[in-house]
Amino acid sequence: MLLNNKLIYEKGYLVEIGKPTESLYYFFDYDERYYDINMEFQHFHNFYEIHVLLDDHANHIIEGNLYRIEFLDFVCLKPYSLHKSEYPKGPPKKG
Repeated sequence: MLLNNKLIYEKGYLVEIGKPTESLYYFFDYDERYYDINMEFQHFHNFYEIHVLLDDHANHIIEGNLYRIEFLDFVCLKPYSLHKSEYPKGPPKKG
């Protein structure tokens, strides 16, 4: 939540309803991401993914194409889209 342009959230907040193999699956992950935990390889899921960046910038690689994402950008991925997020060196990013 944004309050007076300050992000207020509970670190590590997670909600999961159902399982990825079920027709109705919901996974909400609200946490910090940073350079040291960047994924080594692109991956995919059998469900839709929506990523919202809540910090200044990061990169998202989708099907081999690099996209710079900025604060409040949405990344919407259809099932089986090869992707990964990359966060710059520095303090953790919220996403």
